[in-house]
Amino acid sequence: MRDLGPPPDAAPPCPQGQIENAAGECILAHWVFEAEDEAMVHETGERAPDGWRARQGWHRGDKHLLAGPYFAGIPAGRYLAAYHLRWEREGGGNSERRVAALVVNNFDGCNGQGMYFCPVSIVYELRRRHFDRENQVQVVTVPFEQQAEGHHLEFRVLWDGIDELFVDRVEVRPL
Repeated sequence: MRDLGPPPDAAPPCPQGQIENAAGECILAHWVFEAEDEAMVHETGERAPDGWRARQGWHRGDKHLLAGPYFAGIPAGRYLAAYHLRWEREGGGNSERRVAALVVNNFDGCNGQGMYFCPVSIVYELRRRHFDRENQVQVVTVPFEQQAEGHHLEFRVLWDGIDELFVDRVEVRPL
């Protein structure tokens, strides 16, 4: 049997690197959210070259180093959030000690009560052992599912107050 291809009146598929949204439009399939962007919220830490950082003894722990950007343009589907982080050990302790929690959240579920009252979608416990090396940017990925287009997504880094942690950006790509 010979493949005749798509019917002549069929819409062409989206070009490579793009996906179709709910309106049938082709959009980029890669989103980058820089830590220092004004759409991001920071409860602790300080601006650093190309990112945001928190340092043990300098900044308050158990606070969000990063939260945001409350972006609603990602279509329904399965994705990977890639957190670009740099870590440096400060003090002793074991490799199981938690440094931060990485969170992917549907902010629409908060019902206007603020980020501490949101039902959390995904939490990844980031421990010292997850870092291969100190003081170099590494990527930690968190898979998640966007249930429906139009939900405002929030990517959080809840820093525990130990060690030094630097956030460069969060990138989102389809799985």
